[in-house]
Amino acid sequence: MLSNERLILKHALANAFSHSGKASDGAVLGKILSEKPELKENLDSLRREIQKIVSEVNALSVPVQESKLKEVYPEFFTREKKEEKKELPELPNAVPGKVVLRLPPEPNGYIHIGHAISFFFNYYYAKKYNGKLILRFEDTNPEAEEKEFYKAIKDDIDWLGIKCNSVKNNSDDMKVFYEAAEKLVKKGEAYACTCDVESMRKNRFDGRECEHRRNTIESNLMLWEKMFHAFKPGQAALRLKGDMKAGNSVLRDPTLFRIVEASHAMQKKKYRVWPLYDFANALEDAICNITHVLRSAEFIQRDELQNKLRSLLGYKNPVIISYSRINFAGSPTSKRKILELMDKKVVNEWDDPRLVTIRALRNRGILPEAIHNMALNVRMSLSSTTIDWNMLAAENRRLLDASAKRYYFVPNPVKLEVKNAPKETADLKYHPNIPELGVRKIKTAGKFFISKDDAETLSIGDVFRLKDLYNVEVISAGKEIKANYVEEQIQGNAPKFQWVTDKNIPCEIKIPSEIVGRDDNPLPDSLKIIKGLCEETCKKISPNEIIQFERFGFVKIEKPSPKSIKGILAHK
Repeated sequence: MLSNERLILKHALANAFSHSGKASDGAVLGKILSEKPELKENLDSLRREIQKIVSEVNALSVPVQESKLKEVYPEFFTREKKEEKKELPELPNAVPGKVVLRLPPEPNGYIHIGHAISFFFNYYYAKKYNGKLILRFEDTNPEAEEKEFYKAIKDDIDWLGIKCNSVKNNSDDMKVFYEAAEKLVKKGEAYACTCDVESMRKNRFDGRECEHRRNTIESNLMLWEKMFHAFKPGQAALRLKGDMKAGNSVLRDPTLFRIVEASHAMQKKKYRVWPLYDFANALEDAICNITHVLRSAEFIQRDELQNKLRSLLGYKNPVIISYSRINFAGSPTSKRKILELMDKKVVNEWDDPRLVTIRALRNRGILPEAIHNMALNVRMSLSSTTIDWNMLAAENRRLLDASAKRYYFVPNPVKLEVKNAPKETADLKYHPNIPELGVRKIKTAGKFFISKDDAETLSIGDVFRLKDLYNVEVISAGKEIKANYVEEQIQGNAPKFQWVTDKNIPCEIKIPSEIVGRDDNPLPDSLKIIKGLCEETCKKISPNEIIQFERFGFVKIEKPSPKSIKGILAHK
């Protein structure tokens, strides 16, 4: 047997044995990628191999699964279950009590899992070194910011459990920015340029100095002043005297300030001369006394410019740590792509459970602790980093499996009548390992529903068990099943079926899957609805509670009522 096949078999058997004989493809994939992350390079092939082996394992009886598990993975039964303490590496030059970090979202959209993981990096270190964490809105582009996103981002960060010591907006420091700009002009390090945008862009590309570099300081100060009242947008800009021959094109006389007359989300029409990202970011890190900057490697080219700006203004540079951009396979993260999907009517809202915005993950039933654990697993690496739904589900499943209440749900129900059935009350545990959660009591009288998938496996003479109740023998199969009561004693080789009585609640569950296929083509069938019946006790579920429908998956309940239940499948 090939090593990968044996690895899959090992985890499929372990997962099946731990879940009443039924392994989950997603759970097995998560375990395998945790053990051999390099296999994610060929996920499609790996998934097909897992599906084949999981199907074979699930066809075995539990005693046979146990026997094979002892053969393939004997340490499963003897290993000590120890949680490995996950930690990020030490921060260079970190002094306990003096570390200051920041979360710098731009309020132009909803944050997603990539932002969240980056935020957790900063939060982790702030706690580790007893330091400070500042939520700082990068809001110096009036054409992009929208007021609703300030609150939305703050709400999402609160839900993630990230606690910040203070909150501020860059746009509140405009006067400080202006003073710093004037200081650069007076030092002869910045000049006012009246070239048109195309000429400026071409000169930078060609490495040719602008004629305005030779302006006198007095002339630059006059032109700088005119930017506030006389020039129109595009007629003038303030630029740094960089190096027009630099290999790093960011250093070729970059624009520091431009004229923008759009109304700002917070400042309205108070200002019309706005700093560009590099200037505002560099200066804010200095103003806030940031000691360590943790950010995506896409900003590496900008590090040299921002350090130069701080040095020219007499500020100390922070330690900058870069890591690979965190990509998510199976769902878009960029605002542009999500808006395109909205235009195509593939999704309607930012909390669509197929998306990976924080509000979508929350809506789907993903716990903030699962995202935190993802951050510790991903770590800060310059190697390409891609995560997917299966990896996130594996983290979430581990948390929910230890706490979520269990209920019965029957998708695509088929009627079952059991003759000679005793009238008895089933005492069903809310959780197999948490007795303090109690039991739910369900009265039975021989009238049930089982799932169509289970019903289609039955033939006359077959014996199966209504889970946690009793065994029955099929006497008639078809659109409805009739059976005889057999006994309550468990038969080791009899399959166990989920059931509900004739006193039940109609239930609809949204089933989200990957929203994009190859080349980001949206999949039209990526959100399905499965209808079925759930046990009557589900009416006690609280809105937004995450529960487990046994043998089906973990479900975030949206609207529970005595008449109907609606939910979203988080994952298997």
